Amino acid sequence: MPSCQDIREYLPFYADDEIPAEVRPAVEAHLAECLACQKEADSYRKLRNDLRDFKHSQSNRAPSPAVWSGAVAGWNRYEQGRRRAAQVRFAAVGFSLCLLMFGGAWAWYFAPNDFPLSAVLTDYQKIVEAGSHPQLETPDADRAAQWLRTETGADVAPINLSLLGGQLEGASVLSQGRLRVGRLTYRTSAGLLAIYLAPRQGQFGNTPSYSTDWQSFFAPETRSPIALIGLSRSGIGMCLVGKAEPQTLS
Repeated sequence: MPSCQDIREYLPFYADDEIPAEVRPAVEAHLAECLACQKEADSYRKLRNDLRDFKHSQSNRAPSPAVWSGAVAGWNRYEQGRRRAAQVRFAAVGFSLCLLMFGGAWAWYFAPNDFPLSAVLTDYQKIVEAGSHPQLETPDADRAAQWLRTETGADVAPINLSLLGGQLEGASVLSQGRLRVGRLTYRTSAGLLAIYLAPRQGQFGNTPSYSTDWQSFFAPETRSPIALIGLSRSGIGMCLVGKAEPQTLS
């Protein structure tokens, strides 16, 4: 009887309906009994559908070339405002130890949990220009996921971009103050793609959890489209970013 570890390496191909015929019966039999593997297969299937929906939604859109710089500046201003508001709330309850304890809990509850889009966009532009150079170089999705779980404390599942013929280059962690964001980089026929994962920062603006939000950006100096898909899963923000024509995301 194959184990969950044996089955998981076939799940991306099963979601794409490209699984070899000789292993399909074993995979389907395992999925009928294993709830965890069922959920992982559903996640791959949803990612495939999100990518296809994104392709169709972008077919007739051409955002302004100034959106890239405006998006980064806008998110910087927004995040700075949220941080200042949190600091004011924290200072207001710091007059005594008792108030400090209650105020700390109050400030933590209302702390911003928006996905750090400005940091992600800046980092992606940097690795496109200078190369990804992952901290952990590996083509093994399981090893990369285990390393990110250790470094970020987030429950990161192995992600195999077989949908785009992607080859995993490795994993990195972006550290900026208290911010720790995991990054997986892939080399694909569509160019360099990156998936960013932010624990406890799973909100994209006013988008509710478990829904999908997508936008496009154009780098003003090259006019090359930057495709972005944001997903929220159990409080973990996931963002796929690729410098490619939307029609190449298939």
